[in-house]
Amino acid sequence: MPAHGLASSSHGVGHLWKGDNFSWIGSYRMDDGRLGFCLEAGRPSPIGNDYSTSLTTQVAGTTPEETARLAWIARTYAATTSRDDAAAAQLAVWTITGLNGHTQEYYAARANERAAFVLQRAKAILADADTKATMTASARMTLQLDERGTARITGDILTTAPGGSPTVLPSGQHAGSTKLVGATLPDGKTSGSVKNGEPVAITPDTSKPEMQVRADVTFTDLPFGREVYVGTSPSRSQGLLFSAGGRATVTAHDTKKALSPRPFQPRVETQTSAAQAKPGALLVDRLEVSVAQGPGLLPEWGRYRSGESLAPIPVTVTSRLLGPFVDPIAPAPAWPDEPPTVCTVSTVFASGPAKATTPPCRVPAPGYYVWVETIDPADTPSDKGRDRVRPWKSPFGTASEVTFSPKSIAVQTRVRDEQLDAGSCAVDELDVSGFSQIAEGEHPEVDVESLLLGPFAEPVSDGRDLSDIDSSPSPARR
Repeated sequence: MPAHGLASSSHGVGHLWKGDNFSWIGSYRMDDGRLGFCLEAGRPSPIGNDYSTSLTTQVAGTTPEETARLAWIARTYAATTSRDDAAAAQLAVWTITGLNGHTQEYYAARANERAAFVLQRAKAILADADTKATMTASARMTLQLDERGTARITGDILTTAPGGSPTVLPSGQHAGSTKLVGATLPDGKTSGSVKNGEPVAITPDTSKPEMQVRADVTFTDLPFGREVYVGTSPSRSQGLLFSAGGRATVTAHDTKKALSPRPFQPRVETQTSAAQAKPGALLVDRLEVSVAQGPGLLPEWGRYRSGESLAPIPVTVTSRLLGPFVDPIAPAPAWPDEPPTVCTVSTVFASGPAKATTPPCRVPAPGYYVWVETIDPADTPSDKGRDRVRPWKSPFGTASEVTFSPKSIAVQTRVRDEQLDAGSCAVDELDVSGFSQIAEGEHPEVDVESLLLGPFAEPVSDGRDLSDIDSSPSPARR
């Protein structure tokens, strides 16, 4: 960073040795009020000299680990108002950077009657620096998401002590911010504040077959790391150590995917292949499967996890051709109990919404027939999404599903008079049947042609074949 000019003004907080009323142990105060410690024991005093400061992560003459300890001491004690703590911190700094051939006791004596305490306090500060100083800081976002739609996030801060490995900080010490994609916080928003190490329940978006959630966390102004300000003077007086304050910013994110817990509701629209068919004819049902909408339902076809990818949940449509019924079929919300069934066939939809045709069923006899359909989750394998399929059952008697197989029109006859005088009129009584099998409004017009044959010389036996009567010269046709 660019250097910044400062001027030393006076002693800061600490002790002046009574032995010469000159030697000082403690902090120095700059003209902007900033407090810092001397880095080089034995060099000229900084009082009255101009300084320029620069930000660094490596203090000259020290190792990275030593710079980390110096940064922690500066952050923790540079601004202290305790004379003993300021003196002890200065002694700790000199212990790290070099005592210029002297002992700790030599410099602690500048605290006069507080010398013993300052010496012990300096040793304690150095011991704390070994565990509390940080080489680096990082963040970790942990996103938990399961197929029940339960999710939570936890943003942690990790620090690495000199010679150590990353350690998770105790929870609740620092506030950060989080941003979610594919989920919301308890207040319904996608961004908000969090505390390190404290889990937060979130609500994922379950409206897609697969939930996809990303969680980001950022912690700023953290008092970690090796950054310090170092002051240098053209006069070659002692270098100064200043705290860089809480400057560390750490970020992390996590992404998770899971199947949506919502079930989906398949539905079927159908159309019989023929509104009328003769006995013996083959019928099929044309199926169109789609997804019904509704509260709590997945608005599209469900998926199951197949290896590393997702596949449509297979659904089986069971079709039944019911009949024959004697009377015309009327629509009804419920099926009749134990209806006559011609056949049961199944059609598997393995690729989501589609159109298909059932296997054929043969019409066995005259009457009315109707197709009905069901979807049973039990027909879907458990490992292919059975628990996400809602059952479905068609209504009964839908007009597009009804087929009529007409009964043949039959004519039975009987002469009114078994004996008549020549020249009398003979009347044949006709009994025409089969109309009851034809739907109302669909009665055909039937023409019955009656032939009176004769005279025959002998009675005609019952069942005699007269089909060749037109080619026979006798008897004559009348």
